[in-house]
Amino acid sequence: LEAAWVLTNIASGTTIQTQTMVDKGAIPLFIRLFGHKHLKIAEQAIWALGNMAGDNIEFRDQIIEAGGIDRIIYLYTRIKNQKSVKNVAWALSNLCRGSPPPNYESVKLAVPVFGKMILDESDSETLSEALWALVNLTDNQDDEKLDDILTIGIIPRLAQLLQHKSLNVVIPTVRVLGHVLSGAKHQTDEVLKTDAVAQFRRLLSVKRKLVKKEVCFCLSNITAGTSDQVSHVVRDEELVKKLLDIALNHEEDEIKREAIWVLANATNHGTEDDIYTLLKNGLYDVFLVLLDSQDIKTVLIVLESLLYILNAGKHAYRTEDGENAFLIAAEKMGIITKVDKLQHHPHREVYRKGLMILETFYDMEPLI
Repeated sequence: LEAAWVLTNIASGTTIQTQTMVDKGAIPLFIRLFGHKHLKIAEQAIWALGNMAGDNIEFRDQIIEAGGIDRIIYLYTRIKNQKSVKNVAWALSNLCRGSPPPNYESVKLAVPVFGKMILDESDSETLSEALWALVNLTDNQDDEKLDDILTIGIIPRLAQLLQHKSLNVVIPTVRVLGHVLSGAKHQTDEVLKTDAVAQFRRLLSVKRKLVKKEVCFCLSNITAGTSDQVSHVVRDEELVKKLLDIALNHEEDEIKREAIWVLANATNHGTEDDIYTLLKNGLYDVFLVLLDSQDIKTVLIVLESLLYILNAGKHAYRTEDGENAFLIAAEKMGIITKVDKLQHHPHREVYRKGLMILETFYDMEPLI
């Protein structure tokens, strides 16, 4: 045990020191120790390999190739106390992170283990390690990987963890859900079966900017889906009002844009009735201000969304005189006047999108 302690301390040193241990055959030695009859020795080996895996991806890959994943999973079945489970979660998570990431097929056996930890454990550090591991493993939003997340049955638990008192748990939970929501229709639907949208609404009131950004990313993935999926966001009036407030009043353009994307996607993928609901809740009021934004990306998002809105009005929302009700409302609000003025905008794409709106809905040359 004392010898294992010494080697663990060396493994937490510099890369050169760790490399010396690796060259002397430390990796297979520690892996063999996972099966030691004395759990304290096995747990010490976990610390050593966790340090190695976290040092650089070469050590990580060598541990994986030597069968480290399987042996850590075996050790997990033997341990009972919370501290040891936390150490296993940390070491296993280190084997699943890094750039480039490990080959998924080599580490996918760890996914059910992380799932079990998320379902069974209450320690916030253990939960955080398991969640960040799943974030890293699903970072490219591959459908097969996302289906593995669905298979282990943790989606309802993830929705519950959105209420966790620690942001160290909440943030990776939101990130995992964001990855799932970026996947196929059936994957998004699994999240929408829970109360995740209601929890997202609550989290938009959290002051931490990263939380707002990640929640908006989740919501924009929902509103980029089917019209049925869009309705889960649009028909939550309190949620829509929070998004409009962020889009209008948040001090950072990046966070504003994330909120605008949620709303803009809804105008693209939602029904005409969904668009009407957004307008009734004040979408045009926000657009009127944002068309004067110095942030080019924001202006472009608004113009693109406006085009979808006006097309929807042309086909489905007309006045008694047969006029485009959404276009008339935009005129009365002064939005079309601002679009017309954008023809003098120095950014070519802003000018082009503004001109497209005028040419599509007016049989005349621009007024300015």
